[in-house]
Amino acid sequence: MSQATGSKLNLPTRLIIGVIGVVAMVSGFRRCSTGLGEISSAVDFEGVVTAMNAQVDSGNMAMFAAQPLLLTLVNDFNKLGLPAMRQQDTAQARKAHDLFGQSSAHFRNAAKLGGVAAGKDDRVTMKAIWPLKLTSYNGLSDVEAINQHIAGLLRDESAMSAKALMDSVLSCARQRDSLQLGAINAQAQAEAATAASKK
Repeated sequence: MSQATGSKLNLPTRLIIGVIGVVAMVSGFRRCSTGLGEISSAVDFEGVVTAMNAQVDSGNMAMFAAQPLLLTLVNDFNKLGLPAMRQQDTAQARKAHDLFGQSSAHFRNAAKLGGVAAGKDDRVTMKAIWPLKLTSYNGLSDVEAINQHIAGLLRDESAMSAKALMDSVLSCARQRDSLQLGAINAQAQAEAATAASKK
């Protein structure tokens, strides 16, 4: 049965979309404060942090551009069925796949640059904070990679039934949400530690 009709073959939109982007939306360190007066090689450090922030912003932009495309794919799967969705939404699926991939790469680059910045940061108070920030960035990269995979499953025209596709997508969504919770928790801990260091 290839049509996504009936409740058993409906992809639950809220579960598939999840809380994509919530980490970036509430992120307190998209713009990382440098505190240059306390850091040796301050100019070099500022440049690395600026580059890191730019990667995070680019990751956010790609992620938010991909979200409505993924929503369209899921809604059309439920309304039209798998074959019709793939025929109608080929361009959207390809674009969502590419955008999620770009977002994942940007967040991974942000984590790499954050690692460089952490090595240049002399502040004792930041020693425990940087690893949490990097965990959050890497977690976001993993989340976006799974979203890219979900978009790829929706556009892949290999012989996968609607039921098999639904099972695969739901499995990916559960894995993604687990990783996303880890990223959110790391971010919250980083923000709490940052606030405590300023008291």
